[in-house]
Amino acid sequence: MTKLPASLRALACLCLAIPAGAVPVAVNDTYTTPEDTAFVPTGAPLISATFDSGVENWTYADDTFGTNAPGNATGSVNTTRGVGGTGCVLVDIGRRPPSPRTSSGAFSRTFNL
Repeated sequence: MTKLPASLRALACLCLAIPAGAVPVAVNDTYTTPEDTAFVPTGAPLISATFDSGVENWTYADDTFGTNAPGNATGSVNTTRGVGGTGCVLVDIGRRPPSPRTSSGAFSRTFNL
């Protein structure tokens, strides 16, 4: 089993921190919520980025998950392809012939708690 880098483990743990108003129910190590329950975050966001004007302190890296195929992924920021014409980050993986190919890539950002 491949061990994730510490930065990704921290991000995965951060993603599990859900505000008290939307507490999930633990069932056999999985989380479920009623089907039509909207997630409504409370408080100030820890990280906020619109990508409307560029990368906003995020960094793209090929082969983030150790696939040994850095040429099979690319990352970019598009300032108009997001929801409603807003900005977004794009990671294009495995679309080089012959498909499918092993690949990985990710955007990351360092932050302090």
